[in-house]
Amino acid sequence: MNLNRITAQRNHESALRTLRAAESGSDLARWEASEAAATITRRALVAAEMLHPTASEQRRETRTLTLRNRGLDC
Repeated sequence: MNLNRITAQRNHESALRTLRAAESGSDLARWEASEAAATITRRALVAAEMLHPTASEQRRETRTLTLRNRGLDC
């Protein structure tokens, strides 16, 4: 995996842990801040996944494209 993707995944997991902790509390401002942070890291993770797909993701996409080219939409 690409280092950018790994870093984005770790940042997203950290933001999700913070969000889960804020969800169990009663501080609305803390929850809103952690929700915003989780959204930013989620977008960064999706962008990294699109830029640097794993080998299995590439094979899956190739297989889907091949089937579509044959008229076998899946």
